[in-house]
Amino acid sequence: MSRLFSSLLVAIGLLAGLALPVGAETRAGAFVSARGAEIVAPDGEPLKLRGVGLGNWLVPEGYMFGFETARAPREIAQLFREMAGPEFMNAFWRTWRDTFIVEADLEWLAHSGVNLVRIPFDYRLWTPEDYPGLWIGDGFQLLDRVVAWAGRHGIYVMLDMHAAPCGQTGSNIDNSDGVAHLYTDEACVRRTGDVWEKIARHYAGNPAIAGYEVLNEPAPMGQGDASQTEVMARITRDLVARIRAADADHLIFDNSLPWKPDDPAPGPGTVSTFHLYWTEVTPQMLQPFLDFRARTNTPVVMSESGENTDAWVQAFRETLEARNIGWVFWPYKKLAVTSAFRTYDAPPYWDEIVAYQALLDKPAAERLAQRPPLEHARAALNGLLASIRFENSKVNADYVRALGLQP
Repeated sequence: MSRLFSSLLVAIGLLAGLALPVGAETRAGAFVSARGAEIVAPDGEPLKLRGVGLGNWLVPEGYMFGFETARAPREIAQLFREMAGPEFMNAFWRTWRDTFIVEADLEWLAHSGVNLVRIPFDYRLWTPEDYPGLWIGDGFQLLDRVVAWAGRHGIYVMLDMHAAPCGQTGSNIDNSDGVAHLYTDEACVRRTGDVWEKIARHYAGNPAIAGYEVLNEPAPMGQGDASQTEVMARITRDLVARIRAADADHLIFDNSLPWKPDDPAPGPGTVSTFHLYWTEVTPQMLQPFLDFRARTNTPVVMSESGENTDAWVQAFRETLEARNIGWVFWPYKKLAVTSAFRTYDAPPYWDEIVAYQALLDKPAAERLAQRPPLEHARAALNGLLASIRFENSKVNADYVRALGLQP
């Protein structure tokens, strides 16, 4: 989440007034559903979401490694491959994905009081970027076990397309080339729908799934006579229709709310989500979202925030809860910081990795001449794999208590 994008979301939301009409409800009974402005559990009781985002697991972000230059997943992958070699890195990423989140993490989260995990994912886990129409099984192999663990421990899952085909944000967080081509190429929209339809069909009927967040932090571009608002509304409708064709029951989480102030009401079972970072906590900070909820009689959820002091996190969380808005704080686990549920130590030689990533924008010959020794790079990366293990990570108790949870 960038500071610029966060500020843009807040500004657009305040200016637009978020005026959307009333939407419908989902079928209750077996799944989490929407009833008026409330989210309700399968037993029909109101469900107050207390969630965490599993950032850096399937969509690595440079700042969580202490990097300032290598920020996007593709840049991190290039950096590591240059230092440690391609076959070593193939094994590294397999172990990273198998190790970063295990059942012990879900068990601990349930103990803490969390009842939702938001899982950011990259569409490339289902279909390679350069081979449309080719499908691979990596995505389901990774997600299925976490969904099963979550269900076993009484936690719901929100699946979040953090990196969509062709890019929906145009920054490091969507692993794009820096341009949000999703809004300029209909083939990209179709491909995004293909991925969502496959995911929704796979998880239809699974009660551990709370729902699908269609696009993380979309930043639409106007096309011809169509404004950003019109482009975003059309693409959202297209993608929701693809999901609903495969799964009529689970919630749709729509993070494009600030871009569609004049769009028709959220559809059946749609929950509008917003992200809010780095702003002063005041009684007025949530007013546009409260007005939207009252006007439409549909739920809103704060699906990403954090990266701040314990005092700020506590104040924001209390402000959300006082206004009956469910929340998802970010992230779960991060390197050598206290602004996360858990942290892990930097391994030996990590300072050499950080120094090398700062050269990523330099000419290749100049950069490669300054690579760390191969044995240092591999030792650092193997050390990282050991450090991220649940039993080697540490609880940031004050952060967890700031969220009203049990360390």
